[in-house]
Amino acid sequence: MNSYNDDQYEDEPDPFGDFESHSDEYENSLNDMQVQQGRFSCSFCGSPNDTFIDPSQGPDQEYIEDCQTCCAPNQLRLSWQESTSSWEMHSSEY
Repeated sequence: MNSYNDDQYEDEPDPFGDFESHSDEYENSLNDMQVQQGRFSCSFCGSPNDTFIDPSQGPDQEYIEDCQTCCAPNQLRLSWQESTSSWEMHSSEY
């Protein structure tokens, strides 16, 4: 029987790291950014949903994500707004 020993992992880096957003530490280049958390409202039931934004996929992105409440598919469109250094996200029915 294997036993779990927390001490055996203390020298390994945390794979999830510190996920807090430090936008002032980022340069304006998308390539220097880390995965960020975003939020959208379901186009079907209106529930808020958390999602992740991967800047390495480019300044204009489109993908499908299911609602965490009603499971309906939402088409998400994201675009990087250089003027505000932020993401603009729109959801619509798929």
